[in-house]
Amino acid sequence: MPDRPRPGRANESPPAYDTSPDSVRTVLTGADPCEIPLRIGAAPLLPVADYQAVHSCRFGAAENPSAIDYGYQHENEISRSETVTVNGREVFVTRVIAGGHIGYTVVAGPPVTGDLVPTVTAFGLDHAEVERARDALMARFPAP
Repeated sequence: MPDRPRPGRANESPPAYDTSPDSVRTVLTGADPCEIPLRIGAAPLLPVADYQAVHSCRFGAAENPSAIDYGYQHENEISRSETVTVNGREVFVTRVIAGGHIGYTVVAGPPVTGDLVPTVTAFGLDHAEVERARDALMARFPAP
């Protein structure tokens, strides 16, 4: 049986995207991970079919790509990583020794719920490029 309009709502338009009062907005809402590689001149961006997504952007040489990833992690998941201090801010480091990759993750904003925090990560083999991306991420998302 088809849905019938509810009384008093037949002439109302559906709500606009992302306007629900139940939506949780964070510093990452609407942020574009491909903004950072373009800002630091780390083009080219790799083709969309090569793993661009709402939360990720791959860039640099196709045989040696770097990546930016926006996401959410529980604080206890990232605090187990090695840490360094960059410009007075705690940065979590991931190293893949066998492949030579390095990744830097920073907390980008206050907790969303409980200990779930927005995080931004720069990862890749070109350590200088990844460090430039890390620094640009830290400028784009100041310490919470």
